[in-house]
Amino acid sequence: MRRTFSAMFRSPRLEALFGKRIDLLTFADVQALVGRDEATEAADLDYKELVHAKNDEQKVEFCKDVAAMANDRGGVLMIGIKEDGQRAVPAVITKVDVTDAEQRRLYAVLSNIAPWPLPVDILAVEDPSDQGRGVLLVTVERSALAPHAIFDNRQKEGWLRYPIRAGASTRWMQEPEVATRYRARFTEARGLAERLDAVEEEAFVAYTDLFPMTESIKTLELQLWRPIIPVLSIALVPENPGSLRINREVYQDFQMEAHSSKTIHGDVFFSQARVAAGRLVAISGGGSSPNRYAEFHADGSGALLIHLEPSVLQKAGKREILPISLPYVTLLLLSGLLLLGKHSRDRTRASGAVSIRFRLVADVGLVRSFPVWVTARSEQLPLEIQDGNGWGTGHRTEEAHGAATAFVDDIAEEGHELLSVGSLLADQAVHAFGLPEVPLITPDGELVPAAWGRLRGEITEWGTRVGLLNT
Repeated sequence: MRRTFSAMFRSPRLEALFGKRIDLLTFADVQALVGRDEATEAADLDYKELVHAKNDEQKVEFCKDVAAMANDRGGVLMIGIKEDGQRAVPAVITKVDVTDAEQRRLYAVLSNIAPWPLPVDILAVEDPSDQGRGVLLVTVERSALAPHAIFDNRQKEGWLRYPIRAGASTRWMQEPEVATRYRARFTEARGLAERLDAVEEEAFVAYTDLFPMTESIKTLELQLWRPIIPVLSIALVPENPGSLRINREVYQDFQMEAHSSKTIHGDVFFSQARVAAGRLVAISGGGSSPNRYAEFHADGSGALLIHLEPSVLQKAGKREILPISLPYVTLLLLSGLLLLGKHSRDRTRASGAVSIRFRLVADVGLVRSFPVWVTARSEQLPLEIQDGNGWGTGHRTEEAHGAATAFVDDIAEEGHELLSVGSLLADQAVHAFGLPEVPLITPDGELVPAAWGRLRGEITEWGTRVGLLNT
């Protein structure tokens, strides 16, 4: 079953208890929890013998349990386990329906939580000797959109209520708590936007500083001349930051990964690896024109900049233009999202949603500011997007951009969710070129190989290899 919403919940405490990542648990692992004192119910762990979630009462209770974890620190609800009433530890594995149909039904019930979507996933741990039966793991990430409410319609008038975990139980938040949580949500949103601005700007500054400048002296004043640098950039910041301690071992692993990382059509991304303050850095190309630059922050944030270097400049009336290939730009966008997503989730263990910004700019000076004594060496050229066969739209612009919020899991895997996020960002960017949407990918994450022109072979090979296209 393709999951509509995905949030790989990571908890060092629970992973230590289970002995592995939660999404890797087997039925034998679940059975091993029976009777263990350390497996007692807690704020981040709850057991349910079953969840009917069919009438109003049952639906409210199920939504309450899940929303309470999202409003707190996150956690796992294990369905199909009867607990010991005295010790609150697993007593019997009772098993429940774990089929795709049951998972879809429970997802539909959870959509009654507001706001939606919620960073929740439902994982089936099937008993290999009893097909379609086992334990369901409802994993819930701490939500940046908290407080989440449920519509409690168990009384005639119905009302919104806000649950939260209180140790191993659940209680309703009071009005001052709800107001405080709403204030925190909007404060965190502003902080996230500021963090995204900082991550992007720092990468632009560091990248442009790699390009040499020429000096001249006019009227006894020093003047620096910089090159025009057209760039594709992607920056992201996780709402639930990760943590990475950068040491020798981490750096050595990063060096090997940087040198072996590739775009989805096989080009090597980087040739050099470095360490900077609170981040790892990867660069491709050297000398006076590095063509790719990336910063991977210890909190899971990151930025990728790619120099747009056309082989031929074209004339548009009396003025030259900088033509860029839409299929190639889209391919780089997907590759960059995957690269940054894997860093955020796998290297730093960031989780939940990420805020993403995508740009195409005719010159870095449109994003970062330069001192008054630094002047562009020449005039920046407008960008013109071209289809897979080299035909332009006739619309030119100096900047195009897109923004999106997505679950980090969705961009850390080569799947339909990655394509869907890429489609959203690319569609927004091409509006600046007079196009309503990108014809290469559908909004629901399906490839359209025929629209990729000269890159049709490469994208078809990749899509087939990773299971996105039927052979």
